[in-house]
Amino acid sequence: AIWSDSIGAELAPVLGRALGERGQALRSITASGCPAEVSDRTDNCGDHNRQIMAAITADPDLRTVILMAHYVGHAADPTSGMPDTMLAAADQLRKAGKQVVIILPIPSYDFDPPSEAGLALRFGRDPESLGMARADHDRATGAVASHIRAFAAPRGITVVDPADLFCDAVRCRIYEPNRSLLYFDGTHPSLAGAQLFVPGLMAVLQDAP
Repeated sequence: AIWSDSIGAELAPVLGRALGERGQALRSITASGCPAEVSDRTDNCGDHNRQIMAAITADPDLRTVILMAHYVGHAADPTSGMPDTMLAAADQLRKAGKQVVIILPIPSYDFDPPSEAGLALRFGRDPESLGMARADHDRATGAVASHIRAFAAPRGITVVDPADLFCDAVRCRIYEPNRSLLYFDGTHPSLAGAQLFVPGLMAVLQDAP
């Protein structure tokens, strides 16, 4: 299963298609603004997450859960308990015997990648040059990523770093000529961007018990 806020919506169909070719299935559990959490929230998101946790832990056929979220957006909310509330969900899933994969922060932008790429093409510029310095992404998300890694390691939780997929050592990109746009807005990967996750996740899921 993929359990996330809306940032996981594009990953579900591309990963589901790849798993289907291997005779496996994927359950997509995504809700806008509602990441996987164990918390005392009493709103619709809290109710949703309690129901999902109960359903997942009671399902013996659901063996692996992928967690991801728009960490930067949730961090801007002073009432949010993220990422600790998501890590509490990960811990509960592990104790229920599930394999857990956490995807770290995806490089995000304060501009609209499709618009910027379109302008670049219109005026004869190379859209591959658009993006950000890898160091800027690492600086913006390093504390959250380190916290998640430290939590995950002793619990046998697999961590996937999107920066290794969307960035090289110097720059993170929004466009690849052989894939097209990697984002449909400044936060969410496009279907082409989501496809970058598939080879690594398929290898991880191959090892699922």
